[in-house]
Amino acid sequence: RVHGGIFYKLMLLLASLASIFALRGEDVIVSDEILVKVKDFSFGSGGYAEVSSKVIEGTEYAQIVLLNQDEVEAYHNLDEKKRDIFCLFPFFMRLPISAVPTRVSIHERERYSVQILNCDNATSHVQVWYHLHTPESGELSVSLAPLPLAYSCLFAINFSILLWWLSLTYINKIELAPFQIVLICGIVLYCIQSGLSIAYYNEYQINGHIDESIETFQIVFGGLATGVVTMSFVITFFGHGIRCSQPPITSVRREIVVVGLFVIISIAYDRCHSSKSCTALGLFYIALRFIVTLGLLVSANVIVERLRFQLRLGNPDTHSVHHIALLLQKFKMLRSVILLVYFICPVFLALFSQFIFSWEQEWIEVIWGDFIALVPLLVWSYCFPPSANPWYLFHYHVSPPPSRVGSDGDPDQ
Repeated sequence: RVHGGIFYKLMLLLASLASIFALRGEDVIVSDEILVKVKDFSFGSGGYAEVSSKVIEGTEYAQIVLLNQDEVEAYHNLDEKKRDIFCLFPFFMRLPISAVPTRVSIHERERYSVQILNCDNATSHVQVWYHLHTPESGELSVSLAPLPLAYSCLFAINFSILLWWLSLTYINKIELAPFQIVLICGIVLYCIQSGLSIAYYNEYQINGHIDESIETFQIVFGGLATGVVTMSFVITFFGHGIRCSQPPITSVRREIVVVGLFVIISIAYDRCHSSKSCTALGLFYIALRFIVTLGLLVSANVIVERLRFQLRLGNPDTHSVHHIALLLQKFKMLRSVILLVYFICPVFLALFSQFIFSWEQEWIEVIWGDFIALVPLLVWSYCFPPSANPWYLFHYHVSPPPSRVGSDGDPDQ
């Protein structure tokens, strides 16, 4: 169990107060499916499952069963017309619908799934209560046990970046550029989201349930943090605070609309529960994220080419050749990070999830996105910290490469 400071205790107190109003159990609508999932849980040796159920409406011939991973995969690999053979399987746990709680001991480290077995294909409304416990991580699934510690590390890194930036700003007594102000807001939101995640998983480890409002706040603050940090990247690559001191108001409005839409779709996608709407939102979210990151990459290429041209031009009005070369190196680094984090890493994560990770690495898939988002944050903080030595280009105009056509209309020779 992870113990934190005052911030963590405050978040845990809020989570504990919210969990008072939570209800244990799941309401499940059973239709023509033979098996309907209620809850997945990874047990350690010595764990137990305590289950009770009640039919709200419909048939009482349904049963509560506990399936391991091999049985779940076998069910999904069967042809739909042959799945009724599962009604004859001697499952490890097979209980009739009953309001009396029944406890089943688990003697091996395995991932199980609590499911409703519906052999008469009748539509029913069943309410299932469950208490799943394992000695290694309490009420938290074994496959998610490292998450409290992992989110504590994430919170410590984000908070360290925030303290570093605030101390540099105070020591150097400088005015922050627009994208730096936005970036600091994003770091604060990431700290809050990490703190809520610590409280969420610690509370779940103790009580086995938590109020949905805590999860909602997690998703909202995570989406806002991602959007605000993305906004700072957009401002950087479009040159606001780098090539000009104040961004045009029309450009700011356009960027806010795009990033705001990105945040709304991200939060809606994380909160959706309907399979059809989740698929549509997922595709829209992926497309919008691809457009935003591709725009960042194209803008980074434009700035890199203009800086290269400025070095070749040798204009005496330039602030410093060394200064331009250093800024060129930083933007090339940022461009590589965008390519790595938003285009290459998701492909490797998908491959690892499919072919390498087992159920025991489920926690990596949960926190992977948060840790990957930390990489560009660290690089941006390193490249453009609040510093007494200016790295911006307000002092001169970064000219675009000349056209191949001369002023008289003839091609340059």
